[in-house]
Amino acid sequence: MKGGAMKEMTIERLRAFRGIQKEHDEIRREIDLLYYPISSPRSSESHGTSPGDPTAAAVAKIMKLQNRLEQLNDRLANELAYIEDWVADLPDHELRAIIRAHYLLGDSWSKCTQRILNYEYSDAAKKRVYRYFNIRF
Repeated sequence: MKGGAMKEMTIERLRAFRGIQKEHDEIRREIDLLYYPISSPRSSESHGTSPGDPTAAAVAKIMKLQNRLEQLNDRLANELAYIEDWVADLPDHELRAIIRAHYLLGDSWSKCTQRILNYEYSDAAKKRVYRYFNIRF
């Protein structure tokens, strides 16, 4: 960290960040799906009572999901700032690139290994990160 002590980071916190990203993506997907509802066949009979307004129900659900999405956006922004500061202070450039690619951008371990380390062995990037965190592979 610039002008301060090194921030603490755990592999669990990095994994949790990816989990938040995935939850965010799935909520966004669910909202998108609510904009394209499956319509039921129309009846030739007119009923005096209606079981409910599917549009209003969809709008209510979208609004609820949008609120959750905003909460996740705030949490993601805070976590991203913390992780970015921590990553910037790592002394190893390749390790920084691997962590950024895998945990922030969502690349697979194999893709990180091939692109950043230029190895064909798919576990090399993962081993590098696990070694940094003193985790047995």
